[in-house]
Amino acid sequence: ISRRGTFRPITHIVSGSPRVGNGPFRSLFERGVPNNLRITIHGDPVPRVPRGRFTDLRPERYYRHVGRLLPLTESGDIQAADDIATVGLARFGRHSNSVYLNAVVQLVREAERSPSVLNVDLRALGDAEREKARD
Repeated sequence: ISRRGTFRPITHIVSGSPRVGNGPFRSLFERGVPNNLRITIHGDPVPRVPRGRFTDLRPERYYRHVGRLLPLTESGDIQAADDIATVGLARFGRHSNSVYLNAVVQLVREAERSPSVLNVDLRALGDAEREKARD
């Protein structure tokens, strides 16, 4: 943030991030960092936390992911909104930089052969995931 209270352009790309803040935080973050992308791998447990299993406060009601979502499989395929999992079994082996890097490399290779593979609304995928987490 500049001294005048305005935001300077920032690009933010993160992989395997947990939920980081509440609704107002999300709004402020997305206003200040409109060029943001969150990459997840199907089955990685870290993007599914925190969950509300230990308190009555149900943190998933308060903690939110921010920004656009690129949900990938380990082979680099983009997941459809209906296939995004926010609960259930997961494997920590999928929370690895090498797994994420390999999936992105596979996606880039596929996009070089067929650019239309990237014709997906990442904002809608992020919204679909947030909606599923409320259930």
